[in-house]
Amino acid sequence: MFAYNRRILPAAEVPRSHMALQSLLDRKRAAYKGRIGLLDPTGGGTGFLYLTQDVELDRDNWRLLRAIGRSSPKLFGSTRDMIREIQSGHLLLAYNMIGSYALEQQRRDRDFGVIIPNDYFLVASRIAAITKDAPHPAAAKLFLDFVLSREGEALMARHAMIPVRTHGSPPGPPVDPQAARAIRVGPGLLANLDQLTRAKFLGRWNRLIAR
Repeated sequence: MFAYNRRILPAAEVPRSHMALQSLLDRKRAAYKGRIGLLDPTGGGTGFLYLTQDVELDRDNWRLLRAIGRSSPKLFGSTRDMIREIQSGHLLLAYNMIGSYALEQQRRDRDFGVIIPNDYFLVASRIAAITKDAPHPAAAKLFLDFVLSREGEALMARHAMIPVRTHGSPPGPPVDPQAARAIRVGPGLLANLDQLTRAKFLGRWNRLIAR
């Protein structure tokens, strides 16, 4: 997802897709110089996961990253840091926000805008499991039972997290389900963690973004 400051970014300029964002940055590089934020893939797993999934979905996203790089972006270790910078007006727009944090902030702050791209948006799962050597498996089971209960899922929905079951309506604004791209949890995710593969990806990213 993208996020922006409604007080500063004109509604007519808000990009509704990845291609529109690239076009905007290509046309108005000077206006956005130093005012685009994104997660640093070298400093945390979320930023690396999102960027590698972007490129796997659409190789043209390297062009978008090039456009972002030419705008001298600010790199962040967390979505919450980007939220603060958008609120302050230091950032005009942030790329690849964690959706639940961004949507929760939008509920509290009318000036905080969230863009769910209409070409595609990533959906990441939160994984919970009880390991066979867990020191307190009974307590862990009680916790998971609560998380999956009506009360637990209602609590998560209030924080803009999509429930596993169909106890109620999904949180957040209406979206096109055809645009959702789930990040599949499985052995395929491990391929990008190979040291050579990771180094190659980050090397290209550094040439485009960090320089």
